[in-house]
Amino acid sequence: MSFNDINYLACLITSSLLLSIFIFRKYLFLKPSLIVIVLFHILIQWSAAVNSEYIKSYLPFHWDFFIIVHGFPLIGIYLSCFIVSNKQSKKIWERLLYIGQTIDSKQIKLQKKSLIILLILTVLITLVYLSYVPLSQTGLYSILTDPLNSSSAREESFKLINNKILRYAYSFMRESFGPLLVVLCTLQINLALSQKKILLAFYFSFILIMTSVVISLAGSRATLGEIILAIILANMLNNIRKINPLLVLIGFVLVTVPIVLLSLLREGRALTFENFWLMLSIGIFGRIFLTPLKTGIWYAHYAQTQGFWGIVGISKIASFLGLEGVNIPNYIGLNYMNVSIDSVSANTSFVFAYYSYFGLIGLLLCLIFLLCLDYGLIVVSQLSDGLLIPCISVLAINCLGFISSDYTTVLLTGGFLVTLLTVTILDKIVTNLRIK
Repeated sequence: MSFNDINYLACLITSSLLLSIFIFRKYLFLKPSLIVIVLFHILIQWSAAVNSEYIKSYLPFHWDFFIIVHGFPLIGIYLSCFIVSNKQSKKIWERLLYIGQTIDSKQIKLQKKSLIILLILTVLITLVYLSYVPLSQTGLYSILTDPLNSSSAREESFKLINNKILRYAYSFMRESFGPLLVVLCTLQINLALSQKKILLAFYFSFILIMTSVVISLAGSRATLGEIILAIILANMLNNIRKINPLLVLIGFVLVTVPIVLLSLLREGRALTFENFWLMLSIGIFGRIFLTPLKTGIWYAHYAQTQGFWGIVGISKIASFLGLEGVNIPNYIGLNYMNVSIDSVSANTSFVFAYYSYFGLIGLLLCLIFLLCLDYGLIVVSQLSDGLLIPCISVLAINCLGFISSDYTTVLLTGGFLVTLLTVTILDKIVTNLRIK
């Protein structure tokens, strides 16, 4: 068998395992580790198989890359589903089945009060943000008024935020507070429509739309797609007994529509079907399915030709040990991207990053870190029923970050730990104060 054939075989084995898990043990897909594996399988593993001939010709040690790309999901499935305990995910799944069949007035009140708290928090952060970055200088405003210069405007808007606390606060709002608020609004809209309270549904729809605008102020196209994904996941979990795979597939395809429209605006192109299709097939699909693999190949190529980075790749640990850390995303970007600027960031999945630091030993570290994500289910299992769906939906969106960013970055500024902490605090505050 050729290198190309073996890559496709590994992908087919992974797909078969995931399909069998979906058929017989659906509850395992609540585990963050398995969510990451599914995303890695779809966005990177299959892409690696399709581009295996290029990988073979470009990388000096292409079998190492094969072990990383296919070993991570295959070994990860084995460890996550058959070695580590699955009791928490099964219990949470059973609770979700119950939630979908009942309407608990106490849990509805919990959701509404949590929504109010998150709304106040989002408004406050937005007001402070706009005091540093005027609306006319935000990335989103530039896309609508001056699309050709929107990329540079977005970079300039980031420079205006010279307050580190505000930077973290806006990041937390974009990755955690805002998506949680969107999901809570989605649940309230569904409830209002089921009770034929049209005005109430419009009220929560307005909050949802405004929240989506606020967390998209920076001008990131991915943010809007993530919001739509969160809404789809919330509806799936809210009707978990009646999931229609075809409708789910259509929903995920529709996620790309607003991203394509924003991309056309940013590049100043006319809104025609031809331009839409070109942007979708070449621009967006390329960004989704090729960019995560391409940056991973860059990291692997550098490590295989220049040597592994070692501990200096993890700047915070390097500083703690008295070593000078290296901004590797910037270094890789300058060496592999065709740019004329001095600062560029070529971020990649932690799987490839840790390989470039430590070689194949990095795969072992990645698998350990992957399993550590499932400890979050301990927190989720302690939540009240009303916050289960918002928490799980947003955590799943946060897991997307592991496909293109460093592990610790996703945990903190990427929202994973912040989401867990936020819903826990909301649950405690609302419950302990007995808000009625």
